Amino acid sequence: MKKYGLILLIILFSFSTSAFAQPETASLIPSEEQFLKLVKKTEEYKDFKDDFLSNDPYILNPLKDEKDQQYGWIVQYEIKYKEEASLAAGGAATVSFSSILTFAYDSINDDMQAYIIDYSSILKDQAIYLEELSTGTTTAIDVSETDLYAELAVQTEEKAESMVSSAGLQSGNPAGEEGVNGSNYLCWQCTSYTNGSVSLPCANLVGSYCSSGSQYSVGRLLCAGKTIIDCYVPKDKVCVKGVWKTTCPAPA
Repeated sequence: MKKYGLILLIILFSFSTSAFAQPETASLIPSEEQFLKLVKKTEEYKDFKDDFLSNDPYILNPLKDEKDQQYGWIVQYEIKYKEEASLAAGGAATVSFSSILTFAYDSINDDMQAYIIDYSSILKDQAIYLEELSTGTTTAIDVSETDLYAELAVQTEEKAESMVSSAGLQSGNPAGEEGVNGSNYLCWQCTSYTNGSVSLPCANLVGSYCSSGSQYSVGRLLCAGKTIIDCYVPKDKVCVKGVWKTTCPAPA
């Protein structure tokens, strides 16, 4: 009788241990509020805070595995990054694009990763760049054959050409064509910009599991093959009004 009692005790103990194992694992995942507090304490957040386009996250989603189970969080902020604007159409119009600062927390490994999805050179290089801030590693992703690149190229070129066609003849431009071509006026200074919009056709996929991004070291978090290229259209900033100056600003 004692033997059966011991067996029953072992079974009950095993059951109670397994019953509490899942809640203990789940408790390792911080709440949304706790996750954001962790993010705001990181050096990367503090370093880029002044470059945020908005204090509100662009995306805040759970990180999920192949079984659609949450194992962490991902948050993204739109930022100004490398905004030494790309010169277009002879220098009279300037174009720059927003980028994304991303934080991903993996509760299984208790690991926070921070990286930037850099769109600043998308027109010049026909590529976007993944920068892992902890390691300094940068990975280029070719976007030359994507709809995103084609759309951005057309839209910004149209805005830039419209700007350049009137740049030297604006009523507020004291230089005029003669000044532009002469030696007195050296630099074009923008006084007004137009901003593009953001499209979110599949923002809910950010953080979801996908194998297509596995070729990148952060592919599982970013779902690089789909989410980066198809889900985010960076905000463009195009000069639409300005004046010619006799002096140029010192490089930042």
